[in-house]
Amino acid sequence: MGKKIVVLHSGGLDSTVMWRLAKEDIRNEVIAVYFDIGHDYAWKEKAQLPPGAHIHDMTWFKAEGKGKAGNAMNNIFIPGRNMMFATIAACKYLPDEIWMGALMGEIHDQATDKNLEYLHRQNDILSYVLSPFGKVKVVFPFVERQWGKLQVTRWACQNGMQQEILASSSCMSGEAGNCGRCGVCLRRAGIFPQLNMEESYNVDPWTAPENRKLIHDLIVAEINQDDSHYDRFRREEIIPTLIRNHSGKSLQEILELYTDGATQAKEEVLQETPQESGPNQTEMNQDQTSTSTHNPDAPPQVTHVV
Repeated sequence: MGKKIVVLHSGGLDSTVMWRLAKEDIRNEVIAVYFDIGHDYAWKEKAQLPPGAHIHDMTWFKAEGKGKAGNAMNNIFIPGRNMMFATIAACKYLPDEIWMGALMGEIHDQATDKNLEYLHRQNDILSYVLSPFGKVKVVFPFVERQWGKLQVTRWACQNGMQQEILASSSCMSGEAGNCGRCGVCLRRAGIFPQLNMEESYNVDPWTAPENRKLIHDLIVAEINQDDSHYDRFRREEIIPTLIRNHSGKSLQEILELYTDGATQAKEEVLQETPQESGPNQTEMNQDQTSTSTHNPDAPPQVTHVV
């Protein structure tokens, strides 16, 4: 017997793969659910939702990203977002399972709305409040498989999803295309070359000032083999490509580039990883997206739910 599964879909890489995984068992009833909470990059995400996705208009929320103390990912966090989405989806759809794209490498103590402690507490409250209506639980399918973002992307490539992955929208900027300045763009820039994929960015993620602290902290964690925050799942997204970009240099030498100033790091990366001048398929896809979907009132083939 199949399950009723709600996939919390963002139009990004992880939820695109999660959607495919949920539908592997053809007996499942799978519903893609998206919440537009008024963030400025929602138009890009909605353009990449699967046909029939349910869009809930919560633009009144006017979400603004916040930073976390000691975290190098800048102001990308929307407080309590996953808790809010899971609770609404549970009450609205009463599914057997709500799939959330938490990853190995992201379930540390600071991730208070997608770590294992959160999962336990969320399911406790759902189990109690919704007990008269059935059993609803939040599931971390990637964590159950011990997958980080690299493993998720590798599985997708092994299952013929390269174009879907490249078309997915993970960038956390409202500008057209991939900004290159957010931490998620950096993660894709680290993973994709390892799997023989290319993606274009408005700014080189490796030299963007916004990413320098994150790169620095990942290098330090790798040198010290410190798993307390950036564990091996997070480091393996970035370090192999970083080393390839700086061929012949030790990690300690690369660390100095990200300590001593943006100009030196930029010169090194540009010299060692020249960009091709011609447009590739990814750029063509992004051009199509930016010209046809910038109007957030006209998402493709979706069911609007107010």
